[in-house]
Amino acid sequence: MRRILLILLAVLSAAAVAQERDPTQPPVSNNQTASSLDSWAQKLELTQIFYSESSQAARLNGEWVKPGESIGGLTVTSIKPNSVIVKKNNEVVEITLFKPMKQNKKGSPGAVQ
Repeated sequence: MRRILLILLAVLSAAAVAQERDPTQPPVSNNQTASSLDSWAQKLELTQIFYSESSQAARLNGEWVKPGESIGGLTVTSIKPNSVIVKKNNEVVEITLFKPMKQNKKGSPGAVQ
C-alpha cells in the first residue's frame, strides 16, 4: 500500500512540473482567442531596419523590402526607424523592431531622471 502511494505521488508530481509555465514566455491574457494568436502578423519576423531620410528598407522574414513592395501576400506600406507598417486584406499592422526607449527632456533617447 505504501509503495502504491509513493508511485502515485511521484506520477502526480511529474505531471505538475510538466504543466509549469515557461518564465521566459510573454504572458498570455485570457481574452486572446486562438485565431488572434495564429494571425498572419504573428508569423512575421522583423530583424533589421535601415532608415534614412532618403531611403528606407527592412529585413522581413529574411528578405529585404522597401515601402510599396510586396512579400508573401502582404504589402509594406511604410518603414519607420523602429517599426514597419504592413497591410494584408485591408488589415493594417505595425510591427516593432524593439521596445522604444524613454525620451529625455531634450527629446533624445536616453535615461530619464
